[in-house]
Amino acid sequence: MVLRAQYAQPFKAIYLCYSFCKLVAFNIPYWLLINAIPSNRPRPSWSLRKSLSVKAFHWAMGIILRTGELQVMPNHHRVESNSNGVWINAAPEHLFDDDLRMWLSVAQVKPCIIPGYYYTRHSAPSHTNARKIVYHLHGGAYVTWSASPACTDAARIPKGYLTCANTVSSVFAPEYRLSSINGKGCFENPFPAALLDALAGYLHLIEQGYSPQDIVLSGDSAGAHLALALCRYLLQATRKGLATPALPSKLILLSPWADFGFSHQESYNSVKITDYLRDYDFPQSAITAFLGPHPRSMLEESPYISPASLSFFEEDHIGLFRDFPNTFIAVGTGERLLSSQRDLAKLMRRDMGDDKVVMYEAEDCVHDYCAFDWEEPKRSQTFAEIDSWLTGK
Repeated sequence: MVLRAQYAQPFKAIYLCYSFCKLVAFNIPYWLLINAIPSNRPRPSWSLRKSLSVKAFHWAMGIILRTGELQVMPNHHRVESNSNGVWINAAPEHLFDDDLRMWLSVAQVKPCIIPGYYYTRHSAPSHTNARKIVYHLHGGAYVTWSASPACTDAARIPKGYLTCANTVSSVFAPEYRLSSINGKGCFENPFPAALLDALAGYLHLIEQGYSPQDIVLSGDSAGAHLALALCRYLLQATRKGLATPALPSKLILLSPWADFGFSHQESYNSVKITDYLRDYDFPQSAITAFLGPHPRSMLEESPYISPASLSFFEEDHIGLFRDFPNTFIAVGTGERLLSSQRDLAKLMRRDMGDDKVVMYEAEDCVHDYCAFDWEEPKRSQTFAEIDSWLTGK
């Protein structure tokens, strides 16, 4: 994670040693004891493995927040070797509208080249158009994870498309810049850096000969948030007369993080026992790094930042999602973000029509469940549902 660490060397090593000893000597035995009885688990349907995995992931998020990543994570500075990676050209400035130029100026962000990674099948898929590709934006709260196959959790989603969705022949994932706060307290790569890079990756596919009808846009968690922002920008820029390409043919949102403000804070706090997402420190630190020097009012008022804000149910915001691609939203009913995700679906259906938006809810699954193998078989079942939706079955 690239947030500013609370503990630096040599205290980091001491803190990690203490935390791991406590994990082994106390946390794990306690979790085993409590969760041995199904009725004591966060949800009775959960297996012991899943219950312990959710606890461990919640614990790990707290550790990483305080110390930084425990391993070197691939980033936008270089293409990983033996990973089917390429360089993506920076987005050209003639496609920037006035809003984007203003955000770039405030954030002191400039276009740059970034890596991108192709995921492909070992064998040709059946009954599919070989030019159809999923353009996937990874999750990680804009502060962690990677598009590279070396990031195991994030890579499970591109691999899930290839394994479980017969209509998908390949996936392309851009290594967009992550937001952070450096040791001097300065913001690095805040909004709209990731949006700029997502646009660059989309243009890369167009330059490679894919038409927008060939491309299915996908994102998980913060990546789903970014996918919504990319669609919004493409529409807005086109309406202003810029030569941006058409929108992708379809949109897939996996556990979208769609409200960075506080309009859903009460529901977020009401289901904390069934998810690994933390109460305050992690989401707020990530939001602070992502928003950077922009005014906090954007958290409630900007559809780029909080597209599911309750304020957008007001009459003067009708049409916010008009002309968006047909959309498949997959969420877990154990998510802390479930209320905002359901409201996102309502807003999209209001503007697009009920038949244009599919809301798929996986019973008792946690946030971003498609990234975790301990959410099988519901993870694979979700990709199968997406496959049926893509083929119109």
